[in-house]
Amino acid sequence: MDSSAALSERESRDRELFDRIASTYAKKDLKPAHRIARKLRLTQTLKVADFGPAPRVMEIGCGAGFAARYMEGRYGAFVGIDYSEKLISYAREFNRNERATFEVVNINDYEPPEQFDVVFMIGLLHHLDDPAETLTKVLKHLRPGGWVVANEPQSGNPLVSWLRQMRKKVDKNYSDEQLEYARGDLRAIFEKAGLTDIKIVPQGILSTPFAEVSMPAQPLMAPISYICCALDRVLESALSPILYSVAWNLVAAGRRPA
Repeated sequence: MDSSAALSERESRDRELFDRIASTYAKKDLKPAHRIARKLRLTQTLKVADFGPAPRVMEIGCGAGFAARYMEGRYGAFVGIDYSEKLISYAREFNRNERATFEVVNINDYEPPEQFDVVFMIGLLHHLDDPAETLTKVLKHLRPGGWVVANEPQSGNPLVSWLRQMRKKVDKNYSDEQLEYARGDLRAIFEKAGLTDIKIVPQGILSTPFAEVSMPAQPLMAPISYICCALDRVLESALSPILYSVAWNLVAAGRRPA
């Protein structure tokens, strides 16, 4: 489904970027050092929401669809959507299974036949012109009491913010329209969209660079990534309340009112 008519100029630029880098983007999840960290980010993101067994799950901006593989066995149905045709082609090649499907569509145009228990997105909100408006539309695809979960870059760590600014200048595969959010920003977006029971927690201290940046020397990087992920699990569990000033990301979760 070609949704180009529904895309804003900014969204069109993003789609062009992701179509161009689709091959490189998909390969990150095929490399051990990155796969370990990307799976951890997903696990820590969804951990914030309390959903039951075999939920119907939708990922908005699913990219090459590896979340369906990382979550396999935990969902009754998985639907991944993205407006990049090339990324969806990789998702169908690598990650389609009998319970996971992928569609080329803009969330603003999407009309699924059934509602979902969980809708999640990794690094998507900052690509949207009006995140609260889009989340409001998402709510009609969510069952009452269902969860919306988002993982977004946060602005609490000046060093991380500086590194992101430097990456914009040197990495042609990194969007120069990348935004960062403070806790209050995400809470305001979720509240404006009508979500309740909002939770916001920090995520990613040592492991995030492995989830984001393609690295050489995988035999060396993979064990380092494993150690960093193990440390992050401990840090995020034990020290979460004091990590807002150092974490790379924030996870925001909220429920559709029953």
